[in-house]
Amino acid sequence: MTTQGRGVTPVCREEALANAEAAGIEPLVRHSPLLSWLYALTSVRGASDVIGVIELLVAALIAARRFSPRAAAAGSIGAVAVFVATLTFLVSTPGIWVMVPGFPWRSPTRPAPFS
Repeated sequence: MTTQGRGVTPVCREEALANAEAAGIEPLVRHSPLLSWLYALTSVRGASDVIGVIELLVAALIAARRFSPRAAAAGSIGAVAVFVATLTFLVSTPGIWVMVPGFPWRSPTRPAPFS
């Protein structure tokens, strides 16, 4: 990061995109019963980085099937854990579901709930 005039600006476009992505998932992670603890340990960007590293590690383990079926099995179990954590966003994020007249179940809001 460099300071230019009024504040701190990202050095490169990728850093700016990573910051935007971290801010984008913050409401989801903050309300998740399985992931909200990350913010007690690190910043918003740090939590996003931890989640990204876990996803890449799981993918690498699955990809290693040819060399180590046990590693791939561990990666598959990790993938299930990632999917379950992601699904908790649907039930734990406030304001993501609304009642639609004439429809018996709640449905996702339109347009995107975080804009």
